[in-house]
Amino acid sequence: MSLILQGVKLLSYATWTSVVVVISMGASSPAECAVGLELFDTAKCGFFVRYQSKTAIDDRLEKRIPAGNPADPPIRSFAMVVGVSFYPNFPNKEDRYLAPAKNDVMNLVKFLERQKFDEVILLENFDANKENINFFLDEYLPSQLDLYGKRARVLFIHTGHGAAGAVPGQPGSLVLSGARGARDYSNIYQLRDLSAKLEILAQKSYHFAALLGSCYSGGVFSSTNSVGDNSFYPGEPGAHAVTSTKDDDLAYGLRESTGSVFFDGLIEGVESGKGDRDYSGWIELADGGLHLVGGGIIRLGAVTAYISARLDNLGINPRTNRQFPQLRFGTLRPSQVGGAFFFLGPEEKEIVVDGERGAVSDVVTGSAILGHPDLKVYNPPDAYLIRGINVGEDSTRIEWSKLREQTVKFAYLRTTKRDGSLDDSFRSEWNGAASVGLFRGAIHTFTGCDDVDSQFGLLERLIPADPTALPIAIDLNSAAEDPKCIGPKTPQQNLSLLIQKILVRYGKRPILLGGTSELAKFGADELINTSVWLKDYKTESSREFFGPSLAGGNPWSFWQFNGRGEMRGVAGYVGLNAFFGTQAQFARFAQSGDNVALDAALGRRH
Repeated sequence: MSLILQGVKLLSYATWTSVVVVISMGASSPAECAVGLELFDTAKCGFFVRYQSKTAIDDRLEKRIPAGNPADPPIRSFAMVVGVSFYPNFPNKEDRYLAPAKNDVMNLVKFLERQKFDEVILLENFDANKENINFFLDEYLPSQLDLYGKRARVLFIHTGHGAAGAVPGQPGSLVLSGARGARDYSNIYQLRDLSAKLEILAQKSYHFAALLGSCYSGGVFSSTNSVGDNSFYPGEPGAHAVTSTKDDDLAYGLRESTGSVFFDGLIEGVESGKGDRDYSGWIELADGGLHLVGGGIIRLGAVTAYISARLDNLGINPRTNRQFPQLRFGTLRPSQVGGAFFFLGPEEKEIVVDGERGAVSDVVTGSAILGHPDLKVYNPPDAYLIRGINVGEDSTRIEWSKLREQTVKFAYLRTTKRDGSLDDSFRSEWNGAASVGLFRGAIHTFTGCDDVDSQFGLLERLIPADPTALPIAIDLNSAAEDPKCIGPKTPQQNLSLLIQKILVRYGKRPILLGGTSELAKFGADELINTSVWLKDYKTESSREFFGPSLAGGNPWSFWQFNGRGEMRGVAGYVGLNAFFGTQAQFARFAQSGDNVALDAALGRRH
């Protein structure tokens, strides 16, 4: 169904398309899958449910897995699925068939095809034996990674029964189809052995992720270290594992007609876009509703948090009378943990604007639909060229040189704390940002009831009239209207007066910083010449999705998409922000404070 609203038509989701090559013994495909690899056993070609030696690379991968030079190999995506649902030797008949694991396998194979993996290896039931698992972990995948190395992404998945360790605290194992029980060592795969093999693959690849959906699977973390880890940044190498339980707990499926809670949640979170609200790609309609337009990614850390929220919302497990067990997350490459695996979000849809059909990327300004400033756009944050931070009470001991080495282009510093008192670190951090050539700006915490002259006097004493500084930001989040507020002017009038005083003194119109409700309450939509910095707060439930929201016809210029970001060089948290537009638009904003986002949405040129 198509959606039409105020002259803008958003077409229905694009249909997923992919070419799947199913390899069978005796066909020509086994020869193709053996090309270039002398050690390859062509009998193993039957385990590929998808094999493509050459494939078009999705732009979302190219953008985030950069080539060092033109001679670098192409990006390759490998997936290995180990699925065990049949245990004929188990003594209890009710344990011999694991329906959620069977459903997981069917769902995951289709999911990986839609994710455009070049190769998908499936070892199922009796094919998932030690010999075959070791062949792909020890020979095939390492030899492929030797060819593609830091241009390869690898996903290892297991669904099936797991067994606890022989003694408390010892890592458990994956139970294979031939097993007669948890101590049938010829038919179980020890997690300590698996962990060592996965770490080798992790060292060889650019992005690696292991997803283990069995009971006791948290034992895979016995030799890992998560210090300094980053599970959300897609632009650097990284390797992680996510397990459905800790090392001494059981995992559950809900019904025989579905897969496991873990993998059902993963697939739903990725393909709905809700698993990563910041990076999926959204348009906010005039009625405040969000419409997914796609073209983004789903980061491993974000979709893990999404699945955890789903588990929490399930409430009490009727089998145990306790909450469902939560996921475990950890790194598999302690020496290099700057980034993390990501999935491809829903494909970008076409839209029709004023009767003309086109790609979303062709009709947006970065924060609005061209010609429709009331229709807000939220692209994946790393799609914006200019990103920066705001620092304050939650940020200490800043090493500015380390920040400059990253993707930070600007920094806003808080002059006053949330309680209105002075931030003693402002002056030193102001000079520190300038010393490494970062654009810098100041944030004033506006108090709606306090005298404007006293607030402005504080700004004059703290903030120099530096023509190279960014326009001052007025933070509205602590300016709640106090019912005891008495005085000649309302908080809204005080805000207008402060804006004018700052404009006259500093020669630049300030920008309004606030959440959805604060910006609405103080009339940001009516202050049409004033730029808006949206501080985005969200909540999540299993039934409803709330994302970024900004009412009215004044599009955002800055978007704080994360209020608790972590950056190398900062002890504590920082706000992570994106500027909506180009270098030229940023330069104009920096020079004047003009509402360049609104001008862009209206097609006005300067």
